[in-house]
Amino acid sequence: MPRSSAAAMLLALAATFATGAVADPPPSRSARRIGEIRIDGRPDETAWRAADVGDSFLQTEPDDGQPATAPTRFRVLWDDDSLYVAIECDDPQPPTALASPRDRDIDADLVRIDLDTTLDRRTAYHFGVYAAGQQVDGMHFNDDDYTSDWDAAWESAVATTPSGWSVEMRIPLRVLRVPEGARAFGLNVARTLTRRHEETTWQYRPREAAGVVSGFGLLTGLDGLRPVVQLDLKPYVAGRGNCGTATATPCQAGFDLGLDARYSLTSELALVGTVHPDFGQVEIDERVLNLTTFETYLPEKRPFFLEGLDLFNLPLSSAYQIFYSRRIGEGAVSTLGAAKVSGKTGPYSIQALTAFEPRAGDQLAAEAAQATAVRVRRALSDSAVSGFAVTALDPFGFADRHAFAAAADTVVFDADHDWNASMQVAGSLLAAG
Repeated sequence: MPRSSAAAMLLALAATFATGAVADPPPSRSARRIGEIRIDGRPDETAWRAADVGDSFLQTEPDDGQPATAPTRFRVLWDDDSLYVAIECDDPQPPTALASPRDRDIDADLVRIDLDTTLDRRTAYHFGVYAAGQQVDGMHFNDDDYTSDWDAAWESAVATTPSGWSVEMRIPLRVLRVPEGARAFGLNVARTLTRRHEETTWQYRPREAAGVVSGFGLLTGLDGLRPVVQLDLKPYVAGRGNCGTATATPCQAGFDLGLDARYSLTSELALVGTVHPDFGQVEIDERVLNLTTFETYLPEKRPFFLEGLDLFNLPLSSAYQIFYSRRIGEGAVSTLGAAKVSGKTGPYSIQALTAFEPRAGDQLAAEAAQATAVRVRRALSDSAVSGFAVTALDPFGFADRHAFAAAADTVVFDADHDWNASMQVAGSLLAAG
């Protein structure tokens, strides 16, 4: 090697050690899918060769900033309906694969991908697959907050390979907010190697760095990707029957009808409605023993209430939470009908919801009621976000009996998200007739 080249290399290494900086990886280029892809966990189809390979993962645990001990590679493809992700995990030993329900945190090998589809640097969709095949999904909000309450219908498969194990995912575009003319998404891909307690990511962020979504890399090559704008109708018919043990008790039978509907008003704004919704297929809550004086807040699993739910997580909601969706339709009777508008229009993020609960027999405490909630948020600049929320409960049958709550909030942060300041003002009004 020439002496000048060796000197330049030593100077570059010295600068790196002096600053502690790690160069960000270049954007990962996706490609349009050409050819068939079978979601079987093995990315061996020719179509995958069109996309760039993302690699060079770095550790955040246990050796912050050091190269991953086991290589990981990923590719992304897309077509008019879906996004396709392939992740290959090299490992000289079999992965740690344990059985568990969906969306549970367990000590097992895991790969995950986060997508900031609107490039707002604050919200992102989260998709993960364990080595045993269980799915994990959720949503990042307010940059560094996360909820697993959000669920979507997507496809994945895991396979064992000669060099380790691999995962394929197919994520329908209809479950994502994709702006018209989108050219890039925020992206990060991560892997958990359980036996070493090792966490590695493609877009490295130092362990002490603030923010999550704001530190994502870029997924490019999306020119031609279009949001899915469609009308989805999901009717259902459910039968029921009940026979008493006594001979004098007649058997009773009946059936229920209902409809769920979703219409895309724009590429980022959707109108969602439901009539007599059926939540019978929703996962039941875990048993919780609460011996404190504080209320237990259970996660929301009902599909209608999940979309846009992150927007109601105000910056200081742990201190004053004005909206809790589980209060709707969880009493003596279920929701008769509900509608909402959810998404973005211009610089505004919007969630407006209303639901009607019928009267429950002759119970005074279960009058027919209308529950309404509205949340609007806007980015004031690259370092400030502001919004407000309003809720109302209006029982029918009692004059001047209403309950209102409102809150306004502002969050200010620096360019690197090393610090932030949150302010929230809230109040409520109860008018008892």
